[in-house]
Amino acid sequence: MQRIQKIFSFFSSKRFKKLTREKKINLLIAVIICIFLLTFSLAIKNFFSEWYWREQAKVYAWEFNWPQYNTTVVTFDNGTVVTTGTLNITRMWFIEAYNDANHYYEPYLFSFRFQNWNPYSGGTYENDPLHGYAYGPMFIYGLYLISLFVSLFNPGISRTELVVKSVKWTHITFDAFCVVALYLIIISLKAFKERKITKHSIGFLSATFFLFVPINLLYVDCIHLNTPQMAFFTILSFLFSIKEKYRISAFFLAI
Repeated sequence: MQRIQKIFSFFSSKRFKKLTREKKINLLIAVIICIFLLTFSLAIKNFFSEWYWREQAKVYAWEFNWPQYNTTVVTFDNGTVVTTGTLNITRMWFIEAYNDANHYYEPYLFSFRFQNWNPYSGGTYENDPLHGYAYGPMFIYGLYLISLFVSLFNPGISRTELVVKSVKWTHITFDAFCVVALYLIIISLKAFKERKITKHSIGFLSATFFLFVPINLLYVDCIHLNTPQMAFFTILSFLFSIKEKYRISAFFLAI
């Protein structure tokens, strides 16, 4: 709550009042677009996630077959054609996903939040999902933090459902943060320093394009693989790097 009050108090502070009218407008535009992108991203990613689990259930592999081309098969016997026919050539694509969210991340969060599990203590037997925690501490902290918000907005929810929803919303939320961070990078580029309208337009379109990248929607928002936290802090590090704030950049890259 104090953090939110500090954010709003900035707009009434002396520092904000010293800004020129043009900079104030530019800042407010950026804030409005960031809020819209975050809200829109969360809604779209949640929509695709819900659609996927409603339509695909727990399918983690797909095969796609279609006729590629037709050709005539000719067999010769001493120079004489004896058989002819049509050969249908079919190309098959095989897409495989992983069930890491169900097999690993959900047990991680359940054990960490409700059983005081130490991620680096391992499991009780070799094939135990808890046996192979191979991530940094921020991964489990991220799951835990989002689970607090999920339980706040869903009072009375069972522990099992809480864990499932928390893993889902952790990935969706950090992926949405990546969309916003990409927009901030675009508008921070020196090439757009004097082109106010252009930088906001290109930044918004770039972030929106990134939002609808199919592989991202599938692997992060639907199957909930563990890439968005790493991606978010890496993008954030790059953002501060182009602003020449290298210590802050190094800090977020280390996370």
